[in-house]
Amino acid sequence: MTAAETVDPQCFVLFILSHGNKINNQEVVYGTDGEYLTKTQIISELSDSSCPSLRGIPRLVFYQSCRGSTIEVFIPVFLFSNFL
Repeated sequence: MTAAETVDPQCFVLFILSHGNKINNQEVVYGTDGEYLTKTQIISELSDSSCPSLRGIPRLVFYQSCRGSTIEVFIPVFLFSNFL
């Protein structure tokens, strides 16, 4: 981040919504390319040494991802224009 992109940031918030799994006893999150990163790798990328522009700034990371191989059953949602 450059100085032009931030003005005295108070915190950094990252939301990750993706598919996940548990591989070799590590929780992973899949990217759009089908590759995955461990949650440890993601946190490491946000460390002071990897991202010095966040030094001294609280970081919040929220994950929403499945962690298993069971296929979920989805319930279709229909939108009706007269309800909007």
